[in-house]
Amino acid sequence: MTSGKPEPPSNPPGPVPTDAAPAAPTSVDARRKPFKGGHRTAKSDRKQMRERVLMVAQLLARRLHRHEIKKVMRGKFGVGGRQTETYISRARELLIDRTGRSRDDHFSEAFCFYEGVLRDPGADIKDKFAAQAELNKLLGLYAPFKVAPTNIAGTAPAEIVTRAVKDLSTEELEVLSKLRQRMTALVASDQAEAEKN
Repeated sequence: MTSGKPEPPSNPPGPVPTDAAPAAPTSVDARRKPFKGGHRTAKSDRKQMRERVLMVAQLLARRLHRHEIKKVMRGKFGVGGRQTETYISRARELLIDRTGRSRDDHFSEAFCFYEGVLRDPGADIKDKFAAQAELNKLLGLYAPFKVAPTNIAGTAPAEIVTRAVKDLSTEELEVLSKLRQRMTALVASDQAEAEKN
């Protein structure tokens, strides 16, 4: 105590008191690793599961999109996207069960409705296009597609293009940077002009 500052208390030798020792995880939930978005919540019980499924069913009834429902569920309960997908599928089944009709009945009704709009001579062309698009979705006519960056010919992954950029000189990279800035400005001005019209 020569410097005038109090010395921190020294820990006495011996075992660490039990209340200061870190507790070992007692359940699977406690041992789970945190997911990318933050902390992991404990597994929900049946009551919580039912409450969450009912909430998702209400959100579906309000015609919210999947990403909006996921955002709400993450904000309110801290659950991730995959768990919310489970809630969404259970909520959809709950909504179908509430109608007292089968999935096939709903499919047939939707098909007949869209077909009726298409056959209606008094229907507006916009309504017919919308009905055709919904009918195509209902029948699964839109083939899935994957967007993947490739070279100009579309024959190889974009890594080849990236490697080519790495081999450019400083002057060439500056020219590309200026070109990118100019293209961005052109796209922005085109968008602004389109919004005016």
